[in-house]
Amino acid sequence: MKPVLSIEFCISCGYEKRALTLMETFVRLYKNDVSSFNLIPSSGGAFEIKFEDLLIFSKRSEDRFPITEELLRTLDEKIRDKK
Repeated sequence: MKPVLSIEFCISCGYEKRALTLMETFVRLYKNDVSSFNLIPSSGGAFEIKFEDLLIFSKRSEDRFPITEELLRTLDEKIRDKK
């Protein structure tokens, strides 16, 4: 079974566009490797990215937004490990 990739994002903080743009990149690059791409509206400043049940980035923990290149490196590694 292929893995699931999700982005939880804060609606009241206005993070929708950032989440959508990042998810578009994920879909374009990983459409053959991931079974489901989920956008999860949330609150409280959330911008959390999960691969399966593994949290691969947390804005709450890092106190910053992710750098796309760092996420892609991490996802490439996780997807390669799944194969």
